[in-house]
Amino acid sequence: MFLFHAQTRRDAIASIVVSACIGIFLSLTLGSLFGSLHIVIGAGVGGFLVSWAALTLSRKLFFKTPVVFQVIKFSAVGISNTLVDLGIINLLMLVTGIAVGWWFAFFKAIGFFVALVNSYVWNHLWTFDAHSRRVGKMVTGFVIVSAGGFLINVGAASLLVNVVPNFLHVLPQAWATIGSIAAVVFSMVWNFIGYKLFVFKGSKEEPNAAQITL
Repeated sequence: MFLFHAQTRRDAIASIVVSACIGIFLSLTLGSLFGSLHIVIGAGVGGFLVSWAALTLSRKLFFKTPVVFQVIKFSAVGISNTLVDLGIINLLMLVTGIAVGWWFAFFKAIGFFVALVNSYVWNHLWTFDAHSRRVGKMVTGFVIVSAGGFLINVGAASLLVNVVPNFLHVLPQAWATIGSIAAVVFSMVWNFIGYKLFVFKGSKEEPNAAQITL
């Protein structure tokens, strides 16, 4: 019973932090695109509340089938990674006024790296609950797989933004954001396969709560 409550409390705290991350970086992304304080506040508060409510409800509904909640946590972390990436890119573009060329690729690299750290921390400690003694091997595998994802992500985004014509005729910053979102699809497939089959292969398939009998 004690372990169950400890795991539940841990999930509750993680849900709040991840939801806050989603709200903050969603507000940065939309705020820089539309330049409206109402959008910034609405996106931040709305993103947090929707994410927190979804994770809280999922935890209550699927506490007896934690593998389902694991998939939901993985999705929430993935959303936060994307928004961290986009939020940092849009913030840098807003501050510098640059949305194309090599500077965009540099901004994309920064956003991707911060999102990468966010991904490892939450997937390691929360999603997969990968408390393993093979930390060095796990980190090495994560870096190798993520390096491939980095090249795919930055390369695809840069190609889409700098080579593909802006057929939607939107502002350069909006087109850069669209390119960044599209690039996520390519790197996401690579990262999921790599993380699942190699990086966290020896991890528990279900969170600790799955092993607790009430």
